[in-house]
Amino acid sequence: MSIKLGLQLLFFLLIVVILSFFYLTFFISEKDKANISKSDIEEVENSLNEKVSNKLVNIEYNATDESGNSYYINAKTASIEMGDNKMKNFVNMDGVVSIIKLIDKGIINIYSDKAVYNKSNHDTFFSGNVNIEYLNNSIYSENLDFIFSEKTAKIFNGVNFKNNTSNLITDKIIINMNTGDIKLTMDNIDQTVSLKSKYELIN
Repeated sequence: MSIKLGLQLLFFLLIVVILSFFYLTFFISEKDKANISKSDIEEVENSLNEKVSNKLVNIEYNATDESGNSYYINAKTASIEMGDNKMKNFVNMDGVVSIIKLIDKGIINIYSDKAVYNKSNHDTFFSGNVNIEYLNNSIYSENLDFIFSEKTAKIFNGVNFKNNTSNLITDKIIINMNTGDIKLTMDNIDQTVSLKSKYELIN
């Protein structure tokens, strides 16, 4: 074999090696990268969609019953459990303001740190520094269960009822949304509601 032929063969093999190297490192790697990137992108998009759906800012809901009473609720921030079908209708709220307008019976304003709102029936469970303003009365508690479907509001846990003339301490207050009536009860039947007026203390 001549030196010239040997050099040509060596040069040819070198070209084959170089082309093979570029094919393996560029075309196949780029294909793998494309597949990985597509998978990663889909995962990121799903994650972002879940976060967008799960985290809500300045959210509000409105509802009106058959009698014309209206219910409005707003939260500074809220979250929804997207993965659990049982919890998908429940909205966890923070920084809550709610307004209930009762036909011919006045307006109830509600403020609380947190609330759980049911989108399917509008039932709402307020908690943390609950403040209810109704007519000339202010009610403070740690919990308020507003059952829109039954038109009742149950206020409990550290209840303090105040107005211009009195300061009342009780275990539970129930407001009937249909009539506007307020009922005060104690958990222990042997105890009575404590009412402090400007003039006397009644037990």
